[in-house]
Amino acid sequence: MTSRADLFIMINVGLFCFLCGCGERREIKISPITTDEYCVITNAIHKMLGDSVSTGAVAILHNTTHVNDALSGFKGYSVLCDELRAAGKERLLKTAPFLKECIEDFISKNTRSWPIRVPQGGIDGSLLVMSEAEIDKAFLGDESGKTSQPWDSLKKNRPGIEAVVKVSRVGLSTDGEWAMLCLDMKQGELSGGAEFVVLKKVEDRWELQSDSMFFGRKIVY
Repeated sequence: MTSRADLFIMINVGLFCFLCGCGERREIKISPITTDEYCVITNAIHKMLGDSVSTGAVAILHNTTHVNDALSGFKGYSVLCDELRAAGKERLLKTAPFLKECIEDFISKNTRSWPIRVPQGGIDGSLLVMSEAEIDKAFLGDESGKTSQPWDSLKKNRPGIEAVVKVSRVGLSTDGEWAMLCLDMKQGELSGGAEFVVLKKVEDRWELQSDSMFFGRKIVY
């Protein structure tokens, strides 16, 4: 027969094991790229290309996101406010809480690479989602795979293409009204680079914000 002391020990051991098990399951599970994120990605690329966007495909998008830890040293709301002040953007301080949420969401999503699997309506026909091997093939000049002008070859092989883009996951504010991501966009041998962009949802459209803000060593548009 189990004594009260033994029963007390069993209950406490069971409770301890249960709590330990719950602790192990507390790991935050990040969902795959959402339709909202795809809409942000599409709009950001369109805005960055500007007048280049017309009918048909205008950019090639890598079929995986890139790992990005550039903001992993973010220290929180007060640091964000200090950086906005240092950059002479005091009037943007009212956006700081939303941008803080975007940054924290961005950090949690970008510790690994994610496949870009486009849902219906997620990305329009202006973006071609391609693998690294497919992109390399598009740059080839002839059957030997050698070319002195790879971008000329790309435009010949893929008419209308203005850029090759790799993106990060999108950091979103909790209210879904603000978004940020890193775009690595190349438009030629010596044209392009990686930069952060911030967008705000305006009447169901994602609008690029015109003010530049400084986060540590990165410029955000």
